[in-house]
Amino acid sequence: MSSPSTVTFGALLRQLRRRAHMTQGDLAAAVGYSVSFISSLEQNSRQPDVHAIVQHFAPALGLQTETHLATRLLELAVAVRGDLPPATLTLTREIRTVLTETVIEQVNHLPAPPTTLIGRDQEVKLLCNRLLGHRGRLLTLVGPPGIGKTRLGLEVAEQLQHGYSDGACFVPLAAITDPEQVATAILAALAITDASQKPPQTRLIEYLRRKELLLLLDNFEQIIAAAPLVATLLAECPGLHLLITSRERLHLRAEQRFPVAPLDLNFAVTLFVQQAQAVDPTFKPPAATISTIQAICTQLDRLPLAIELIAARIDLFSPQSMLTRLQGQGLDLLADGARDAPDRHRTLRKAIESSYALLGEREQALFRTLGIFVGGFTLAAVTHFDFDAEVLQGLINKSLVQVAARPSPDDPPSFDNPNVAVERRFLLLETLRAYAREQLTINQEAENMQRQHTAYYVQFVETAESAYHGSQVIDWLERLETEHNNLRAALTWALATGDGTSALRLCGALRQFWSRHGHVREGKSW
Repeated sequence: MSSPSTVTFGALLRQLRRRAHMTQGDLAAAVGYSVSFISSLEQNSRQPDVHAIVQHFAPALGLQTETHLATRLLELAVAVRGDLPPATLTLTREIRTVLTETVIEQVNHLPAPPTTLIGRDQEVKLLCNRLLGHRGRLLTLVGPPGIGKTRLGLEVAEQLQHGYSDGACFVPLAAITDPEQVATAILAALAITDASQKPPQTRLIEYLRRKELLLLLDNFEQIIAAAPLVATLLAECPGLHLLITSRERLHLRAEQRFPVAPLDLNFAVTLFVQQAQAVDPTFKPPAATISTIQAICTQLDRLPLAIELIAARIDLFSPQSMLTRLQGQGLDLLADGARDAPDRHRTLRKAIESSYALLGEREQALFRTLGIFVGGFTLAAVTHFDFDAEVLQGLINKSLVQVAARPSPDDPPSFDNPNVAVERRFLLLETLRAYAREQLTINQEAENMQRQHTAYYVQFVETAESAYHGSQVIDWLERLETEHNNLRAALTWALATGDGTSALRLCGALRQFWSRHGHVREGKSW
């Protein structure tokens, strides 16, 4: 940083803004000025407002614990105006008083997480900048059950609470099933008591209209019908910012969505080891065991909740035994969570069950059906089971179906051909697929759905075979490779049930594929 004798107010402001990873637009939105105003301040072509530096700029730049920087910024602001700087002690006390009042109010409103957050540093930084930036005051964290939306939201709120003069507040909504009770739940979380006869929504708006506050609304998916209340609060309360966790987006114009992704594999392994050591402090996996832990985390879709649940059983099973049992027991192994965790987080089955219960009848039927597919599926496959795109879209909106990435130009040659239509693929996470298959069995649908699955892929491979001598042969061979796990599942079922006709048709149509794509040995075994 430049020396005190040469630094200007504008130069220091620019350094502090960049240090906080903020654009001029982000800072402008956070302090309530225009981008051109921030630009002119950094160019020293406009005089800063001393009061604004204390009340808005210092918190927005994250200077709550670095009062020497806040003091220096204020001194330079005073110097620009040609005034005498105040005594350092007086200035420091003034800044600390403001920040202390903010922290005192926040302590009662954000629960302290019992564990550290692993592997989410980049997401936290990105989300903080998006909320402080100019792109809106509503941000929804969406993702499937067990992916860590609540924990991520708490970390973001903790980081940002000092950026709002009235702090941040956590509002748990998992127990709320009536959208009409949401306003009451928020009032309770804010500890607002009022003996008046005014409706809860009116009292809430009257209170929030005077506040600069971040509300973290957790588990919004079962009260999605309360989305209009969120829109009303944003319209009526200009200082309100909302961070929402939900398995489904709110479908509001002001909404920014952030899909929460599974953990990076290395961080997933770190989480497993950390949780295992909480149970057994002597657990130190040798290098040879790390690959087994990686396989466990991959089998569990790198979901934080699933990893925490299985690692907690390290006193009963070795990592290799866990991996073996996952193949057969699956969700039964992911139970017995911490007693102080929410009920829905004590077993992965309960977490998924709560999402399944919110689905409509057709959505539940399609979700169960998708458990048949191995390695993903296309819309064409879905329509074979008499479901339309709208039902599939519903499952996507509720984070139960993932949209697979489109092939890139670096993928196999057929994808470079603009004349070849590339089908969008979808998939269920393996943990969700295990639950879907359970529901198929419970509803006595497994045999019928497996038969339809096999029939679809018989038709699929025979269509591919008819194209082997055409211009799209390479494309069809790649599509067969993509569907290879589904083809194996269809062959396995046909042989297991004595459906020799389907098995022979599959093998006959796959001969060239096996030969051309290096699967000759597998083809012979079939």
